[in-house]
Amino acid sequence: MIAVCSNSTSPLIKNGNCIYFDDNGNKESQGLFKDNKSTGTWTWYDNGGKDSTVATYRENGTKEYTRFSRIELEKQKTSSNVYQLADEMPTFPGGLEAMNKFIAKEFDLPKADKKNNVTGTFYVVIVINEDGSVSLLEITKSLSSTLDEEATRVIRKMPNWSAGKIDNKAVKVRTTIPFKIN
Repeated sequence: MIAVCSNSTSPLIKNGNCIYFDDNGNKESQGLFKDNKSTGTWTWYDNGGKDSTVATYRENGTKEYTRFSRIELEKQKTSSNVYQLADEMPTFPGGLEAMNKFIAKEFDLPKADKKNNVTGTFYVVIVINEDGSVSLLEITKSLSSTLDEEATRVIRKMPNWSAGKIDNKAVKVRTTIPFKIN
């Protein structure tokens, strides 16, 4: 088995996107590492790539599994050709940690929300287009209209992501970004 990781140090500590290949050069699995731990979405390929198992690693270390086939991928596509899952999920340049740093740097807590001690988490649903550009879809579980406006401003400033792919073809993929206000 061969693994190709985007970032590692000596002694081996894996960070970033990692792809594992079998002895025949076929992709076996791929996903993200952060400090040598699996994080985010991981995909394992079966049946010559026609079927996949996806695990999402949560911050608390738990895994949530989903098994799907190409037929199921097509079923979960919306009428506007936006997918919920892909063989390769879109990634922010530099990964999850880089996205969190970008948001922390760009996000300015509105004065009214600071004054009112607004806390909690709200979610921004975005679409990563085939070219990696970001489209804002909706804000769910809003905490205030001023926070919604600020999150929208930050999302619009985001650089292009690596596009999601199905069968090595770039596709639109829907994803959700949590904004946590302490």
